[in-house]
Amino acid sequence: MQIPYTNKGFVDIPRVEKMTSATPFVFMIGIRQGAGKTYGLITHFVETGKKPIYVRRTKEEREKFGNAALSPLQRIPAARNIIGVNDKDITYLYYKNADGSISDQLHGYVVDLGSVRKRGFSIIDFDTVFFDECIPDKNAGGKIDMQYGETFYNFLITILSNDYPTVDGHPKIWMVGNSDALINGIFRIFGITRTVEKMIGENKLVYVSPQRCLSVLLVNAPDNAKKRKRYPISIVAADSSLKSMALENRFGFDDTGVEQKNLREFKALASFTGDYESYTAWVHKNPYKPMLYITRGSFPAKHNMYNTKESFASLLKETAFRSRLEFWSLVLKCTSGKNLFFDSMTSKQWFSNMRK
Repeated sequence: MQIPYTNKGFVDIPRVEKMTSATPFVFMIGIRQGAGKTYGLITHFVETGKKPIYVRRTKEEREKFGNAALSPLQRIPAARNIIGVNDKDITYLYYKNADGSISDQLHGYVVDLGSVRKRGFSIIDFDTVFFDECIPDKNAGGKIDMQYGETFYNFLITILSNDYPTVDGHPKIWMVGNSDALINGIFRIFGITRTVEKMIGENKLVYVSPQRCLSVLLVNAPDNAKKRKRYPISIVAADSSLKSMALENRFGFDDTGVEQKNLREFKALASFTGDYESYTAWVHKNPYKPMLYITRGSFPAKHNMYNTKESFASLLKETAFRSRLEFWSLVLKCTSGKNLFFDSMTSKQWFSNMRK
């Protein structure tokens, strides 16, 4: 199964909608620019008369829709006749009259997860939901809120209620983002981190699972990406990993040290168990071989279990390490000696996030 593109090299949204008709939830993860993900979806909503709920993570992002100069809709020809009106916790989107004034015809709504988290929303009159930039930019700085996926899911439960017990007539839920990070709140709450990792390993671009009610598309828009490689902004960038993420839909991730090890040569130190995933740290049995191995999944309960990053990292009296400092000293030795290994990209990214 292939991702359909238009003659201009953009994602063909009507055909994607048809291709994923058996799955109400669709993830489109792609190159940063040039795939037409956002452009195509908003144009499709306007042309078909769908009434969407646009979801953004922050209030600042939502309120841009109410500013004519900053509204993302103004970059899309089909949506330039739409104007936003900011309210306290929601932005209403109306079509304009011929004289530029606001009409009574409602295009849709914009909500932000910060406001959703503080109060419940009850929106009934809508046809689809579009969560754009659902994967936070890992280079944006600051601490990334991993719970936003849970907030979004709770919002969906509220607005979908008990009105859609089957796939038939269920609103399409579009989640669109760039390939910034495998570990993120959306992948975690919908359980697709390993699905995407497997797709990457098998060079698959499309995953459609009616049983799970979801589809995943890894959009690379090869024709447009090839053109963009010749743009000055692409040529000037020195960071090859950043360019790969932006132009080739490669997740911003260094897979050095990702390889399968024989667990018989290691002993389990401790496991980290959270609400959504578990990981185990192993050390080589040979004391003269400082080697740390991080794997997915928790070890049997007879070993040490931790439910917070701090307690896991500390590895106090119950383990071979007397202090957090001693544990990270081993990590430093392993890193400098290139003896830090992971069973998957997911494990490596999780461990990198834990050390921040």
